Amino acid sequence: MSASDRRQEILQLLYQHQRMRVAELSEMLGVSEVTVRRYLAQLAEEGKVRRYHGWAALASEAAAERSFRERAQQATEEKERIARQAASMVPDGATVMLSGGTTTARIVHHLRDRTGLTIITSALNIAAEVVEWESCRLIVCGGLVRDGSYQMIGPAAVATIQRLTADFAFIGVDGITTRHGLTTSDIFEAEVDAAMIRAARHAVVVADSRKLGRTGVAVIGPVSEVGTLITDHKASPHICRDLEDHGVEVVRV
Repeated sequence: MSASDRRQEILQLLYQHQRMRVAELSEMLGVSEVTVRRYLAQLAEEGKVRRYHGWAALASEAAAERSFRERAQQATEEKERIARQAASMVPDGATVMLSGGTTTARIVHHLRDRTGLTIITSALNIAAEVVEWESCRLIVCGGLVRDGSYQMIGPAAVATIQRLTADFAFIGVDGITTRHGLTTSDIFEAEVDAAMIRAARHAVVVADSRKLGRTGVAVIGPVSEVGTLITDHKASPHICRDLEDHGVEVVRV
């Protein structure tokens, strides 16, 4: 594969994941980290990526928005099964927190037939759907809207969540490992997700198998704060056992 093709592949991966560590790019491309850094330097000179210590991101906000739409079309069958399983946990009358993310957005589709729900969300796209429901109370966190994810972040969002409690919090993540815990790509989003986990009686992570064993830039919290992980049947048995050994109930669908 030519250097030009490699650079294009890096851009495609960044479109899909928004931000990635150099080590992750190296592993996925099958080249050394030195080679990845050289390609990233060339892409940065062209204004296509931004380089940070140990990781890289797309330069344009518009690219981040496309990334969200593209991610919504990835692993669609797996995300749909995960969403149905998550929704099956919720009884009528429950209070449910939903973070931003492509999988949590699918969960809400399967909650529409419930009665007496209270939905608390930091995601504008989820709020826009729920606001039209009958027999449902909607609470939307304030704050700054993060480009590309529709999620509201910042002190206002965290402060709102800290004044609330919920039966369930369904949290989407970019990575989960026993070493680094739950991680995402944005430090301010991580703060909002962490507040939701603390506010809920039962915290549930929804993540397809691609997220297991990966590590994002920002730490949400340790896996010990999570009651359940719902993932798909392709998830590594070794990683699942490791999480179970740390007290996480792993449900593969």
